[in-house]
Amino acid sequence: PISEDGRQASGVTIAVGDPGVGKSVLVCRVMYDEVMHGGGAFATDASPSSSIARLAKAMGGRVVPITTDAPPGALMPSFVISAPARDPDDTDVQYRAAVAAAEAGRVELTATMVAAVAWELEDLPRFREAITLACTKVGGRYGVHSREMIDALASIETDSHEVAEVGRNIAAALRAKAGSLEGRLVFPDEDVDADEIASLVTSSRITVVTMPGLEVPEGPREHWTPGMRRSVPVLIGAARLSELAMWTPGTPVGVVVNDELGITLSGESAMSSQVARSFYAARKTGIQVWYAAQTLAPYTRLGDDAIKDIAGQVFAGAVRGDKNPVDVARYMGLSPANAAALPHLRTGEFIANLPGEDGVRFRLEINHLPREIRSALNTTPVQEATVMEALWSRTARAVTQ
Repeated sequence: PISEDGRQASGVTIAVGDPGVGKSVLVCRVMYDEVMHGGGAFATDASPSSSIARLAKAMGGRVVPITTDAPPGALMPSFVISAPARDPDDTDVQYRAAVAAAEAGRVELTATMVAAVAWELEDLPRFREAITLACTKVGGRYGVHSREMIDALASIETDSHEVAEVGRNIAAALRAKAGSLEGRLVFPDEDVDADEIASLVTSSRITVVTMPGLEVPEGPREHWTPGMRRSVPVLIGAARLSELAMWTPGTPVGVVVNDELGITLSGESAMSSQVARSFYAARKTGIQVWYAAQTLAPYTRLGDDAIKDIAGQVFAGAVRGDKNPVDVARYMGLSPANAAALPHLRTGEFIANLPGEDGVRFRLEINHLPREIRSALNTTPVQEATVMEALWSRTARAVTQ
């Protein structure tokens, strides 16, 4: 759907498909259109050399490598999940519920972050129990300074000596990581400047947060390396930064894109929660949210009905394998004919479940894309350029609207 000012007005959208089908090209086009209509775009993408990052550079935007430029405390929950502003139409009950939901979200994210940063201790008995007790005690007050969280862990009020000891061990582990990447971003040993964090995501018409050098998790969790485990809080926090981009007062951002963060954290309940929160934020702010992923598996925790309600639409490129096409077709509610076509779509070709439609097919034609997007694609690293050229040369006629 297109709003009166020319922007899409679909809430949360998921672009799904195998590598190389054109998901990033699709979201680049969405970001480009938003900026050209006077709005702003914010994206998170683990790769600093992606087409999304190159588009930001081509359009004079900012590419923020989270390993060097992000201010201390950039991923802290109290600034990422801020207290909601009261809507004039909200009743007292609705507003109190929104405040309570924000605080519960901060507690949930804080517990996830603590567990992720102190991952070496996760085999300790009652590890999660100790974290939950401390996070609940600190609650919505957490975030002005990391000492509050660490002190709460070091002095858990409980009758269990075992839980209290685990809490002290976790607190010591967090203090020891003050100078590490995850420590600096999640539990910085200095005061946090909220304005500096807000400027990270709102100071340019187009901003892309990247994570160079991060070892992206893949495969079963039990096979993750220490480097993959250390990346979890950064990846979750990067996704949460996109939410901050939506809620910062006066933000020009009209489009938020999270590229592949869902698939990298498959099985992390925090990502399912993020999608659900995106639905609420998109409805309240009027900002469109896009997730790009190779599979819908990370969102299966939400359930079929919830995913249909939360995702205003799904754009599916070619998806293959024994299970993936079946899952995608079911979530999209496609007819048997469109479902059968999913594994055979060509590069740049998509099926979208627009409201009231069984499935609308369209194709991105590279020769009809704006110069800035073509430039981002044409500067693909050498090892990928030949493959991309061969893929896109097969997309012949259609023009995206």
